[in-house]
Amino acid sequence: TICILCVAQKLFSVDEVINEMFKGMGTMLPVAGILLFGFTMGNLVKDLDTGNYLTSVFMGVLSPALLPALSFLLCMILSFATGTSMGTMAIMSVICLPMAISMGISIPLVAGAVFGGSILTDIRYDDHVMRHHWLRYY
Repeated sequence: TICILCVAQKLFSVDEVINEMFKGMGTMLPVAGILLFGFTMGNLVKDLDTGNYLTSVFMGVLSPALLPALSFLLCMILSFATGTSMGTMAIMSVICLPMAISMGISIPLVAGAVFGGSILTDIRYDDHVMRHHWLRYY
């Protein structure tokens, strides 16, 4: 609808609107790629049953009380490294939640650690900062 309004009010020509739409779509391709790979990785980790495998590996070594803290730290690192909170949630929830179930740890506690650690990206790439940066130049 904004395209129609811009053309109707003669702010942009039809060619300019189409060019701007394609520029906008082009800037979204890296984001779409990151999310696609993140969700694909999450499905792969789920299909490989990585959570139960890691539980069997770490059961004798890892204290169950440390799982929420380690989940939070690993999610923070992965989120910061990849730049995607949704991809981090997709990958780490299918790893950490089965581990919590197998170890008998509170599932809401581990889920909160996973989702809280994953949100680090939203702080790093805050859209308010980006919007302010954009408005300063236009």
